[in-house]
Amino acid sequence: MKKLPVVLWCHPRSVSTAFERAFLQREDFYCLHEPFGDAYYFGPQRQSLRYKNADLPNDIKLTSTTFQFVCDEIRTARPGKRTFVKDMAYHVFTYLKDHELPIDKMISTFLIRNPFNAVPSMYKCSISDWGSFDPTEMGYLKQRDLFDHVMNRYRQTPIVVNSEELVKNPRAVLQKYCALVDIEYKECMIEWKPMKIEQFDKWTGWHDKAQQSTGFTSDIQSLKKDLSTYPQIVHKTIEENLPIYDYLNKFAIRV
Repeated sequence: MKKLPVVLWCHPRSVSTAFERAFLQREDFYCLHEPFGDAYYFGPQRQSLRYKNADLPNDIKLTSTTFQFVCDEIRTARPGKRTFVKDMAYHVFTYLKDHELPIDKMISTFLIRNPFNAVPSMYKCSISDWGSFDPTEMGYLKQRDLFDHVMNRYRQTPIVVNSEELVKNPRAVLQKYCALVDIEYKECMIEWKPMKIEQFDKWTGWHDKAQQSTGFTSDIQSLKKDLSTYPQIVHKTIEENLPIYDYLNKFAIRV
């Protein structure tokens, strides 16, 4: 277990990039930022229609990335370092349900956030960057499916973190998380300096707050009070994903 890669399977706008920054502070970890997104959106096996052929980036590495290549990259031995991966569950499960991938050779952990907070945030980012909002990219359904897959097929007991609890009690939550994945907790994980993170450049604009952050400070506004300003699709997406959130939250770390 000590040598297995640790993967944080999340959904968008779940404070996952701040979680990743906690591991970026550690010299004993090598971090991969959403590597399955390359295969999901851009590679020859891509599962998403978000980008048309003409809109694909002029980057041979992105457009040639396969799901197996990403798995091999995750499992590559790096002397003196263990691998930490942050990725969206929906990036991998759409492919995984019909293909074999060595997910059992990784420690799967999950990060969730209340849809009342995550969905409006995703809507605003999607409209700003892509010009459209796709409810399926909220990823809750595929996150639950991957959670059940890991638990039932691989007999792993998945580790779940609730981001609201993480923001309120970062030290206690990370101490317990580290214990569950069999690593030593380090105090550097809860505080850092604002800086540009090269790995985040792949998704321009989406991680600005995470790069400017200094720790797990709450960016959660009173979105429930402001939902009247959002279109019906946001309300519908929240309602559809609340039962999934409630299901996964039953397994969340308690401190």
